[in-house]
Amino acid sequence: GVIIFLILAAYTTKIGKAVIDRVLLHLPMVGSSIRTSGMAQMGWTMSMLLSSGLTVLESLRVVSDVMGNNRLSLCFTHAGDEILAGRSLAIGLSQSNIPMMVQHMAGIGERSGELEHVMQELGRYYQDLAEARIKRMIAMIEPAMTLVVGGLVGGVYYAFFKAMMQVSAG
Repeated sequence: GVIIFLILAAYTTKIGKAVIDRVLLHLPMVGSSIRTSGMAQMGWTMSMLLSSGLTVLESLRVVSDVMGNNRLSLCFTHAGDEILAGRSLAIGLSQSNIPMMVQHMAGIGERSGELEHVMQELGRYYQDLAEARIKRMIAMIEPAMTLVVGGLVGGVYYAFFKAMMQVSAG
């Protein structure tokens, strides 16, 4: 309980949130799920904002603000800075936490002039991928949870019957 409290307390500070978000992105199953759901959120948000008439730079700023993970938020802030420097969106998105497919698809959308449709398809693809990953994680956790709950119930039964046998034996 103390460890969970300390982690939650650290998460309320700016430095603590940055460190915890970085660690979460590097965890095997959790990190890829966070990255996948972040890319789905980015795709849907960029598509909606671009179709509403916002520029790519303004859309990246909004995406950076709504992103739940601090590291991913910094990636989109950096991409906006790259656009301000005169580089393309694909170059701005070429960072370690952003999948290569997002970088390539952003470049294709930029060159074809269909960036909002490409972002919508990216959002749909990554949402489907995130749902599949979450189902797989749940399928992996279910047997462990069954064993834990079964062990707890078995321990309670054992203690109950042991106490009952001691009382009956005198």
